[in-house]
Amino acid sequence: MATSTTVTAKILADVTDFSTGMKKASTSLSKFSAAATRAGRDITTAISAPLILLGREAVRVATSFDLAQRKIQGIRGADKPIAKLVKTARQLGASTIFTAEEVSTLQLSLAKLGKTDNEILALQGSILKLAQAMDIDLAEAGELVVKNQNRFRDSLQDLGGDLEQATFITNVFAKATQSSLLTAETLGTALNYSASEAAAYGISLSETVAILGLLADQGFEASRGGTSFRRILGQLAKDGLNAEQALAALFDSTKGYAAELEQFGLRGAGARKSLADLLPLFDELRNKLDNSEGTVDKFAEALDESLL
Repeated sequence: MATSTTVTAKILADVTDFSTGMKKASTSLSKFSAAATRAGRDITTAISAPLILLGREAVRVATSFDLAQRKIQGIRGADKPIAKLVKTARQLGASTIFTAEEVSTLQLSLAKLGKTDNEILALQGSILKLAQAMDIDLAEAGELVVKNQNRFRDSLQDLGGDLEQATFITNVFAKATQSSLLTAETLGTALNYSASEAAAYGISLSETVAILGLLADQGFEASRGGTSFRRILGQLAKDGLNAEQALAALFDSTKGYAAELEQFGLRGAGARKSLADLLPLFDELRNKLDNSEGTVDKFAEALDESLL
């Protein structure tokens, strides 16, 4: 028979066990609460941080877009409205792979190069296609087109106005990168070193690009190709040859490196020798460039399909 002492001891033991259990439960709840708080904080950070960054980027893009338009306005003058440029920049930003900010930067670049608003509106479509086809920056594509349009103005006149000339240039450049080892970067660099001299000599854009393409295929790329071509042209001009004669002499059979070195110097001898007997290849490439209509459109269509 249980005594009062036994009962009391049993009750105290049960209370002690209950208290210990409650403490453990309390500790577990505290740990769970802390873990839940941390998880909530992590979830909040995971959601809010990207949103904050996205918001900051949106503000940066909007600021950059607005700044480019303000700069154009500064070039034009406060009394000259540029609403059409703003509108088309936003439209192209919504309908192409480029952003409104990038289109606006292109417009600014063209404005700095002396293009009117109407000329910019006419040119930007072709330049967007070139930039997409050659995977280059929009402003870079714009400068590549307009600078060479200015350099070869005389030989391009028969093509029509700015739009027709720009379209021809973009197709020539795209076809050149498709038909030789030239890239947008190496072509642009080579032209910076030789295009003005070639145009002054009376050599056309497609002839110049074809020569630079052949030089690139022979290992004379970018500045080396442009500098070598310029050096050769300078010597042929000193020798009294006109453009037609110079093109023929450019592809004559070589008389050996010593003879090339004596005539064209160290910077031109190797390049001239590498072009010897390549007249058939030159004629073939020039013909491709002269008949390159639609090349940029095909590039753009292929890229658009790959994004579907």
